[in-house]
Amino acid sequence: MNLIFKYKCNELCGDTMQKFIFRRFDSSEIIFEGQYKSASHALKQAISDNVNLDYIDLSGQILRHINLDDCCFDNANFKDADLRGANMSEAHFKSCDFSNALLQDACLNETIIKKCAFLHTRFGDTDCAGTDFSDCVFSGLSCFSMKFSECFSLDGCLYFDETIRSHHMTRAPIVIQGLEKATAILDDVTIMGQDVLVHEKLYTQYLQQQRSNDEKYAYLILALIFESGRLSHKTAF
Repeated sequence: MNLIFKYKCNELCGDTMQKFIFRRFDSSEIIFEGQYKSASHALKQAISDNVNLDYIDLSGQILRHINLDDCCFDNANFKDADLRGANMSEAHFKSCDFSNALLQDACLNETIIKKCAFLHTRFGDTDCAGTDFSDCVFSGLSCFSMKFSECFSLDGCLYFDETIRSHHMTRAPIVIQGLEKATAILDDVTIMGQDVLVHEKLYTQYLQQQRSNDEKYAYLILALIFESGRLSHKTAF
């Protein structure tokens, strides 16, 4: 059989083998290597072989629909990785970087995720029921598509706005849909598109009858922040 024809047949049939080398991102030391159909197949084999995956560099890897159920990753680099549809339930991730990763349709059910970075990570129909997000950092409006009210913990979490200022997000954001701008009420501020409305300042403007840039929504936001206990009467008065 012609070698070129054979290669094309294998490529179309999904049988093409490639060499994958996984390294530690802090030292470039090789953790695992071999010939596999995809990065997912290679990582699955590494998991099956009980390879220590701490500090593994998986940045930019295509890992769609991979099963990472009950796996442990410490200081792993998932930046720009494609994890759409991945099963990451009941796994353990500590000090991992998921910045700019794709996590649409991923399952993080009952997962322990501590001190991880989700900066401009893309979410959508991402399951986080029972997830422990303690001390994680988020940015980008996409994160507000998750049902944080179903997660186990947001203790110590921060949200970074477009100016890279951090805001506490230790409780599930109240997400308002249908407004002109995507809106999420955090602990002390409301993110409205690119704007950041500080709750105390918004309330002071209301008391002094000053006009607000978002006056038509001010009453709605104030009602919700008081109702949810995000601005106490003691602080307000």
